[in-house]
Amino acid sequence: MTRNVIRRPPFWLIAALFPVSCGPPQQPGEDDNGLVQLPVVRTLRDSSGRELEATILRRSGTTITVIRKADSKRFDIPIANLSPADQEFVSKISRESSGRSPSLSPSADSPYIANRLKSIEDLKGRIKTLEIESDSAGAGTMRQKNLQSQIKQLDREISELSAAIEKYKISNPH
Repeated sequence: MTRNVIRRPPFWLIAALFPVSCGPPQQPGEDDNGLVQLPVVRTLRDSSGRELEATILRRSGTTITVIRKADSKRFDIPIANLSPADQEFVSKISRESSGRSPSLSPSADSPYIANRLKSIEDLKGRIKTLEIESDSAGAGTMRQKNLQSQIKQLDREISELSAAIEKYKISNPH
């Protein structure tokens, strides 16, 4: 007697083809140039209408990097696989965008200050991404505790950079 064996496709393929949706999407914010600020929560649809509730972290070339809300898995999705409406939405995300907000422009006072302000901006973007991952990691899990620890360390780095800027301003008045 022969037995028919059905092979299961890899998990990532199932996740990409049959995503899980949960909760209402957050409305994206746009900057003064009409570009989407990242990270942003959105219900993405593929060309056949299947939905994926995810946080878009970045756009790079022909893909977007997302974290699926249902299980916090991170993966890349080809933009060409998205519905026309989502392709249009993604087109508003600048290429190589990684969740950094252009709102904190470096001061023209000095390269020293500009460099530290840019570092603070980068750290804030990383914190925002870690907070989203932490929220979806599950309360009280080791993963959430680890992410919270990373966030605290980044907050300390921001405080140190801010203090260095203030010290520089005091010792180098205009």
